[in-house]
Amino acid sequence: MNESNQSPYHTPAPGFDPQTAAAPRQSNTLGLIGFIISLSGCCLVITAPLGLLLSFFALFKAPRLFAILGTIIGLIGTAILAGSIALLFSVGAARSIQHYETFFTGLEIFGEVMQHFGENNALPGDAEGQLIVNDRTDGWGTPIKYTRIDPTTFELRSAGPDTTFNTEDDYFKPIPLK
Repeated sequence: MNESNQSPYHTPAPGFDPQTAAAPRQSNTLGLIGFIISLSGCCLVITAPLGLLLSFFALFKAPRLFAILGTIIGLIGTAILAGSIALLFSVGAARSIQHYETFFTGLEIFGEVMQHFGENNALPGDAEGQLIVNDRTDGWGTPIKYTRIDPTTFELRSAGPDTTFNTEDDYFKPIPLK
């Protein structure tokens, strides 16, 4: 059979390479999954670190487009998540520090009032007690108030976070000595 008798179906098209045509197209499933999870991190920030991790490992396999995009989006989402968590902890820690400062200042004043009681066998009056407090402040920068309630009980009062006395958030403790 000569070439002129061959069927047109047996001749390859110009530019056709049967070896590359048979090769399967490469895919990077891990990169695609990482990209999708990172992208979902835009709405559900908690998934961003997982998408970042998957996308990072997918960078080592071709094709890398989705892996690169997933890594970038995952980094941004993870940074937002980490920043949010850090902000929550810093606000909570600052608030706790103010409470502790108030508590320890109150303990110092209590010790000095007890020293006065030991030396004089009586609690100081309001004016004398306020001299012991000596312009010390609570954790929010508001002066602490001393009040003698009766001969054996006194109170130390902090205005609390709103820095206004006699509101719901005041810290105070009537301290009976007997």
